[in-house]
Amino acid sequence: MELEFIAPVLLTLATNVPWVIVAVIGIVIAATRADAHPQVSKLLIGILVAEVGLTVLSAFTIILVPLMMRNGNSSIAELGMLSGGIGLCMSFVRAILLALTLWAALGWRKSVSPS
Repeated sequence: MELEFIAPVLLTLATNVPWVIVAVIGIVIAATRADAHPQVSKLLIGILVAEVGLTVLSAFTIILVPLMMRNGNSSIAELGMLSGGIGLCMSFVRAILLALTLWAALGWRKSVSPS
């Protein structure tokens, strides 16, 4: 059962490798710029780490829901509700993380007075 569970999770994670690479590069860049922009860098590092965590969590839930259905622990309707609820929660968290990213990129700017 373990290989039956681990192989699909790894395959699902493998499809997200390009995104994870970009996130890791973003974390490195934010860390190297932390001296010049400490608050923005810390915020972006937290956002990117949370996004990578959500990606891993998503890979596990994509595999767990069908396994639960196959094992007969829940009805299809219950699993559909569970899957939809998990997806909705992840969507809300990702929306908050995107809002924080936009705030980090645009919200910290000081107004430039016209000359």
